[in-house]
Amino acid sequence: VHAHESCLDAAIRELREELGVSVSELKYIHATPATPLTGNEFITVYSAGSVAETPRPDPVELEGGMFIDKDELDYLTEAFRDTLTPGLVHCHELGLIF
Repeated sequence: VHAHESCLDAAIRELREELGVSVSELKYIHATPATPLTGNEFITVYSAGSVAETPRPDPVELEGGMFIDKDELDYLTEAFRDTLTPGLVHCHELGLIF
């Protein structure tokens, strides 16, 4: 989040910058304060719902990342928990992803 930028505006901007998807609004899902469970990161989750635009990931922004489905995330959370970011694990365990 940039200075003087709301979490919602930051999410819309990051969606455009990282995935090349432009939306005018997002649905608020959940917010979690910074705690050891989140790696001391504040997390706000939004949903864009279905979008007609095909994502065009920016390879620089997403270097080292990957796209996975729910079954893969279930497996990774169980078998490779320590390699995932704490915030991802926390949100997955709360049922906020997928």
